[in-house]
Amino acid sequence: MRFGSEMVKLSGKLEKLAKSGEEAALNALKEETLSVLKLLFGETSREYRVVLLTSSPMTIVKVLKHIMNRNEELRLETIEATA
Repeated sequence: MRFGSEMVKLSGKLEKLAKSGEEAALNALKEETLSVLKLLFGETSREYRVVLLTSSPMTIVKVLKHIMNRNEELRLETIEATA
């Protein structure tokens, strides 16, 4: 996944900001996350809609981690199938 490193960075930043409670920075990261999700999955995807509707930074982190785990599993299945 070419946006994988971007998701890892966003997830780390969101976790730090969730603890500090900086609302403006959280909103900026939410918008950045939405733009990445829009490119990857489109505006009608479940991932995009969950992030759009939530106000919890930890929910956004969970969505990003879910995407990363899911894509890692798919990559492993593809490698095993071609071996």
